[in-house]
Parts: sequence; structure tokens; C-alpha cells
Amino acid sequence: MVRVDLYPAGAPGEGVVFDNGTRPVDEGMWLVAGSLEGWYGPPGPRERPAARTGVDRDWAPAVLSQGARTVTLKARARYGSSLALQAVLDRVAGLSCRPLTLVVSDEAGVRHCSCHVADAVDPLVYGDRLMADMTLVLCAPDPYRYGPALTVHAAGGVADVVNPGGLPVWPRVHVAGHVTGLDLSYQGRSVTWTGDAPALDLDLRDMIPRTGTVGVGDGFRLPPGSSRVSVGVTPGADVSLTIEPAWR
Repeated sequence: MVRVDLYPAGAPGEGVVFDNGTRPVDEGMWLVAGSLEGWYGPPGPRERPAARTGVDRDWAPAVLSQGARTVTLKARARYGSSLALQAVLDRVAGLSCRPLTLVVSDEAGVRHCSCHVADAVDPLVYGDRLMADMTLVLCAPDPYRYGPALTVHAAGGVADVVNPGGLPVWPRVHVAGHVTGLDLSYQGRSVTWTGDAPALDLDLRDMIPRTGTVGVGDGFRLPPGSSRVSVGVTPGADVSLTIEPAWR
């Protein structure tokens, strides 16, 4: 079973939903064979080997990295009236030129990415004007597929975080309650914050707090599996770490 939700970022009620490819009894939208091309396989590396003259091999790239992910979504829509079908086609067209969230629910669970419509083929409307085929080409600048966020609260000066994904991820730190100082450390890397705030949010990816000062900004990512982060904070404050598991 596969379900696809595509909606403007932060507004799931304004999007569209496709099911797993089984034609509905009455009306709706569903995926067709060959849909979701580019979702399950990772994009290839951007780097290419460099030619070596006079020998039978090339120079390997010094680093390997991925560019944007392209997902091709093919679907069919059927409704009881031509007006209803046109309203759905207009809703799909309205997703263009907007930041979107693509959510795929299948046997692996629920995974999502941020994307936008890179191209939309004109829908093929059938003679009775009750059914149409459509194709959307989506571009996700961040090629990773993310799972639901997981939050762990620190206790006894440590936070034990389990990353079920396949890639290291940056944690987001939230401090609830009055805070004047925060210290985090993991495998020799440290982050310290000082200030005076009723609460604190700090993303270790960019290390830019809304208030206070980051003294030591040696941010760290948490690898797949179990990790223990040492936490020091103002007495009475509660510290939580949130991660989004990621896969290529």
C-alpha cells in the first residue's frame, strides 16, 4: 500500500492525496504504474572521474556528494462531474511555484521531503471529461528522505538518543523554563550557550539562537544507532533533543 500526500509547506489541508494505484469505486485520485520514479533510489553523485592521459584509468573524485532529487509522480483522477474534475486539476495546478511537502507512506513507514514543482505536463482529459491523467515532476533540493521527528528529554545530565535512520543528522535543542546557560558535549565536540531567556531553541546545524550567545560552537551530528549526549543546564530547566531520521 502506498499513499502520497503533496501539499504547500505547513498547509496539509490545501494539498492533494493519491492512493496506491487501485481504481476507487466512485471517485478520487490514484497513482498509476511507474509513478514515484526517483523516490526510492538515491540521486547519483554530482562528481565525475577526471580523465588521465596515456593510462587506462581515470582520477577518482576527491569527494562524492549528491545534488537535488527529482521525483516523477504520475496519477489518474476520476470524478462524477466535469466541474469536480476541473476543480481538482485547478488545485493541482495551484501547487506550482510554491514550496511543497511530499509525504510517502508505504511499507517502510512515513517519509517526507521538501520540494517544488519543476515541471507539469498538460493533463490528458478523456472524452467524457470525467477522467484525466496527470504528471508532476518534483524537485527536492535536499535529496534526503526524512522520517517523523523523534524527541528525547535529558535526565541525569545525559540524553540517550536513538537514530533509526541511515545517515547522521543534526539535533535541534529545546530548553523549557528559565535558562542562563547550556552545555552540550558528544564525543569530544562541545556547544555552550549563555544568556538569560524564558526558553531556548538552538539548531546545531546553523547555531544561530534568537537570544544569548554561543560561546563554543563545535556542533555535532548524531550517527545511526544509539548516542549519549552530555547535558548541563540551569537548574529547573528541561532540555530535549529532537532529530529527524534521514535516508538517501
